[in-house]
Amino acid sequence: MARQDLRVIARTALVERLAATPGRRVVTIIAPAGYGKSTLVEAWGAASHVRLAVCPLASIHDSPATFGLHLVETLAPHLPDVEDMHAEASEPDPDWPRVLLPRLVHALRGAHLALVFDDVQELRNPKVVDLLSTLVAVLPRHVTLGMVGRSLPDLSLSKTALEGRLVEISAAHLELTLAELSALRRFGVDEQTLVQIFNSTGGWPAGVRIALLRHEATRELGPDGSSSSSRVGDSQAAPWVLGDYLEEEVLSALSPQRLEFLHDLALLTPVEADLLAAARSADDTVGQIRQIRTDPIPMVTTRHTPSGDLVVMHPLLAKHLKDPGRRLTPAGRSLLLRAAAYHISKKDLDRAFEMVRRIGDQDVLAEFVYTKSVLVILTGRTNMVRRWLSFFTESDLRRHPSLALTWVSILGTEGDNEAAEPWLEAYGRWVNGPEALRMDESPFNLDEFFKEMLASGVISTPIATAAATDTIWHALGATVAGHKLAMAGAWREAETMLLGAISQQPDLGLNDVWRLSLLAYISEQVGRPDRADEHTDKCAAVLDKWGLHNHVNTYCAAVGLAATSLRRGDREKAHAHIRAGMLKIPQTTGRPDAKMTAYLGLARVAFDLEARTLGHTCVQEARALAPAVGELPVLIAQLEELERQHPNSVQHPPGEQSEHGLSSAELRVLQFLSSFYPVPRIAQELVLSPSTVRTHIRSIYRKLGVHERVDAVSAARQRGLIN
Repeated sequence: MARQDLRVIARTALVERLAATPGRRVVTIIAPAGYGKSTLVEAWGAASHVRLAVCPLASIHDSPATFGLHLVETLAPHLPDVEDMHAEASEPDPDWPRVLLPRLVHALRGAHLALVFDDVQELRNPKVVDLLSTLVAVLPRHVTLGMVGRSLPDLSLSKTALEGRLVEISAAHLELTLAELSALRRFGVDEQTLVQIFNSTGGWPAGVRIALLRHEATRELGPDGSSSSSRVGDSQAAPWVLGDYLEEEVLSALSPQRLEFLHDLALLTPVEADLLAAARSADDTVGQIRQIRTDPIPMVTTRHTPSGDLVVMHPLLAKHLKDPGRRLTPAGRSLLLRAAAYHISKKDLDRAFEMVRRIGDQDVLAEFVYTKSVLVILTGRTNMVRRWLSFFTESDLRRHPSLALTWVSILGTEGDNEAAEPWLEAYGRWVNGPEALRMDESPFNLDEFFKEMLASGVISTPIATAAATDTIWHALGATVAGHKLAMAGAWREAETMLLGAISQQPDLGLNDVWRLSLLAYISEQVGRPDRADEHTDKCAAVLDKWGLHNHVNTYCAAVGLAATSLRRGDREKAHAHIRAGMLKIPQTTGRPDAKMTAYLGLARVAFDLEARTLGHTCVQEARALAPAVGELPVLIAQLEELERQHPNSVQHPPGEQSEHGLSSAELRVLQFLSSFYPVPRIAQELVLSPSTVRTHIRSIYRKLGVHERVDAVSAARQRGLIN
């Protein structure tokens, strides 16, 4: 397709706007290179009934003498009176403000024409700009003054705009629409190709022209010579490729500082102004961004957003500057790493990952994922880490076994133990050879642990290196191992394991609560209440520091807090801690043995407080968990001891129903139905979650054969279940 074929796209609305009857109008057509400004001016001249006098400008015209002489030479063919001014305008120092400009305006009064200055951005001399401003102010009645270029000189057009004489056409007006591109169908460009061209160029006219040339160069002709198919994007086959245009029309006129700025921007675009300034180790960044508004770089724009200025480079220019055929330079690599560090400081790890990914080094990316995934998984954002891992191949995983460990932690957090096991075995093979680590022996057995303890985002230690990450895995693994030993009754070994991790444990918030709660529990079991209180006080400090009192997975701390409060004589606070723990336990998906341990500890404190109802409830909940706990002699022995000491605590053995078919839990809920308390109030009284209460109520209705609360209360009274 020939280059001039793009002219078949008629800019009808713009041309009609320009060709309207002139009346002291000022027209500005301001846009970066490649937006078809000159083409539009030509169409304006062809459609207008007035003459068009185009005065092309260059840097040599940026003085009153050269500007004035060039203006006279432009108007002379159209106005005979102006030709007489040529001799005076050719003198070394003509008096344009007081003599020549008034004569020029007088000559224009009888004319019907449009005087257009092309490349008006070349005029920077204040004296020349003053001449142009005066011309705008005294413009004769039937003359239109046009200014075309990449930017306007520093002249005020506010009065002209208020008078309704200003016509402004910007890059946004010059971008081609998909509807306008449909005119190209006559050249055999199909609808799909048109959409591809539009999406890839954003309607930038020069980009459209380049894409059309690529399309023409890569069309495959059928047997009859017609176009059978087409491809867009093979710049190697195009006779006039994007790089040539960009180098000749956009980049050649820029200073080295502006080019360096563009190369940095190409790596980061789109990018906020503050990030660009932080990532670039250059003092001129703010000035470069400000200069874009006054002296635009083609295909680079800034726009205001609620979070600040956003700097955007057109994808075609960014692709050219990044030059994907070459390796990233050390300067570019350093820029992306600084940008990633900036996002990390703002706690935006997903955008930091994107910066590191642009480096194109899988080793660096693997280091980032391993060290930063701990933070992300601790906040429950496993989908984010899944997306990170999708950028790696199996061979990457073999080179970086730590990524397999990251994948195991995701699966463990989501409770998918079955899927986690083969990954952990693969990790063992890659690290230790054929003898794979077993799930029950590995210090990285985090799957069960993550389900109950790693839902909190509270973590203060900066995780910057793999070594720091390894320390965190060790700390978490030590808590898991200590819990297992405690559940087996190996108190001394468990205490040694948990205390041994203190010296190297980072500040992990939620994990600290569990570790200190376990130490307090162990101290209670070995008859050291003083040491239990010490651990509980430290645990309370962690809860205060990170605001974790209401976190459901801190139910483990309720036992120690209640016991310590009771020993110190604060019965009301002990009672409150028991109720808080009982409310949290049903809301968590934690391990049955941990939940049973908490219920038993709360029951003991409740009975010491003589809060028998709470104690009975805790024992019953612990008994309900016993089948899921399996063979843990310590917990089963503690449960049976409490049942012997407080025989009324179990009204019905596990699984056994009352004579009316209601379980003990349902009978407790039934007692409150006659009060007509709302469900949340009943849940509060029974220390249950509202959803659990609703489940019991539905079961009561079904077993009593009723559908409403009034009928349930009536049926229960008839059967003697409530007073």
